[in-house]
Amino acid sequence: MFFVYLMYGIYWNSETSPLLGDGFHQYVIFDTNLRNILHGTDSIFYTFSSGLGQNFYALSSYYLGSFLSPLVYFFDLKSMPDAVYLFTLIKFGLIGLSTFISIKGIFKKIPALLIITLSTSFSLMSFSVSQLEIKTWLDVFILAPLIVLGLHRLITGKGRVLYFTTLSILFIQNYYFGYMMAIFLVFWYLLQLSWDFKNRIKSLLDFTVVSALAGLTSLIMILPTYLDISTHGETLTKVSSLLTEKSWFLDVFAKNFIGSFDTTKYGSIPMIYVGTFPLILAILFFTLKSVKFHVKLCYFLLIAIFIASFYLQYLDLLWQGMHAPNMFLHRYSWLFSLVVIYMAAETLNRWKDVKVMNVAISFTLLSLGFILTFIQRKHYDFLAPENYILTLEFLLAYLLISFVLAKSSIQPKIILPVLLFFVTFELSLNSYYQVGGIAKEWVFATRSSYSSHLDEIDKLVNYSKKENIDFLELKD
Repeated sequence: MFFVYLMYGIYWNSETSPLLGDGFHQYVIFDTNLRNILHGTDSIFYTFSSGLGQNFYALSSYYLGSFLSPLVYFFDLKSMPDAVYLFTLIKFGLIGLSTFISIKGIFKKIPALLIITLSTSFSLMSFSVSQLEIKTWLDVFILAPLIVLGLHRLITGKGRVLYFTTLSILFIQNYYFGYMMAIFLVFWYLLQLSWDFKNRIKSLLDFTVVSALAGLTSLIMILPTYLDISTHGETLTKVSSLLTEKSWFLDVFAKNFIGSFDTTKYGSIPMIYVGTFPLILAILFFTLKSVKFHVKLCYFLLIAIFIASFYLQYLDLLWQGMHAPNMFLHRYSWLFSLVVIYMAAETLNRWKDVKVMNVAISFTLLSLGFILTFIQRKHYDFLAPENYILTLEFLLAYLLISFVLAKSSIQPKIILPVLLFFVTFELSLNSYYQVGGIAKEWVFATRSSYSSHLDEIDKLVNYSKKENIDFLELKD
């Protein structure tokens, strides 16, 4: 992400800031408010920075829910864009780190380099990169893999602390995505039972109680937030049609082309790209003889639920609290990417069972989907020739590498670094296109536009202090 930012002229103290869209109009304002609170000049419970005032504490979960938020203390108002830049890069790194820890903790047989390919893929998935302006969402992707690891430990009788702690933190930091995660965890828990139902069902009470305790613990944030939202006339969205807007039959394949970007505004289809290689491995999972049929069926049903949710408006709204989002649609679609990553890990954990025929079947199925999408490309005008060409090139490269790994004709210590290079290069290219897409839609604000009135406002604030004015509200 450092180099992707750099290619768009964004770096430390650059004239082009990392602020765009809501990041410019909302999130950085909350950052400056928090900075003032930490310096003792504002209140954490109430702020007059908007209208006649609002409940700052209740809103802070959605706008400031991050481990890194308190570090704004060390920045002044003019350097706040640099804080956003630095924290964004750190968060992408932390997503990769937490995913590595999670996969390593669950799957003991996978070599470190292969885990890095999966963790990097999740860190740079299209959803996280295309929505990076809403920076607190990135913290969700840091916690999610650790929650999955915690649930694995709970199910296998290795402890409850990690699951309780990480789930509680997610609910506190971001109640909105916490709601989505709660739904997902019910499905994921049932799915994990399929591996060894007789022994794992014994964890049902633990799962239920610990999950409920995490929810109760988070009430210190969720309850004030609920009370605040309930007084602002928010209503549930009525289902107006059977299908979601702009959906078509081959959306899943269309959004898995490298660099595929339609829009983050209304009429978008889900951002589900998480890398070509993990997607190949996820398909390969269904061809493995070492995985029992009923386990494959459970994974297939979970994937089917997500795909149905992308198309059926009721299910789409249900994942999002029955409240239609204001742009940035299908906000739960990152969970599809999460499932693909862990299916890919399951495949790598059983790589000794992978034969050349398994690889051939996986590539054939994926290639057919891509070919059909190309034939019906009139439905996906956002896909350009370079998207098809890049995807074809990397698909062929992964086909060759997979055949080599399946036949074990070359030492893994030679081929795995090559694989990591291709995966990283592919993800970087996709990230470049995603950032380019949001740059066109929302435009990265210049530093001068951000700081244009800061000096004048600072003079007025200093004047009010000098004159001992008890209450002064400034509007820009």
